[in-house]
Amino acid sequence: SFSTSWLSSFSMRIFASATSPAAGFAAAMTTADLWLTVEDVQRVVHELGAVLDPYRARTLRGERPTGTRRVRVMNVVVPHRRTQPEQPQ
Repeated sequence: SFSTSWLSSFSMRIFASATSPAAGFAAAMTTADLWLTVEDVQRVVHELGAVLDPYRARTLRGERPTGTRRVRVMNVVVPHRRTQPEQPQ
């Protein structure tokens, strides 16, 4: 099975509203430089999408749990700026 140990570097900060601590909401930004094959990239994109699947039914007109807030989740998987792959030494 594909290793998701890179998720261990995930960091999250909780931001609470100054007027109402109960209105706080989580936000996160995660980056990782990985060595992946084309097949690995396809697998990562699929697995990241699968993580979001349970939440996709929550639409503007649909049912959603009390206390939810609309957020944008972006996954960007692009080649690193180096044009030539580094070889292990």
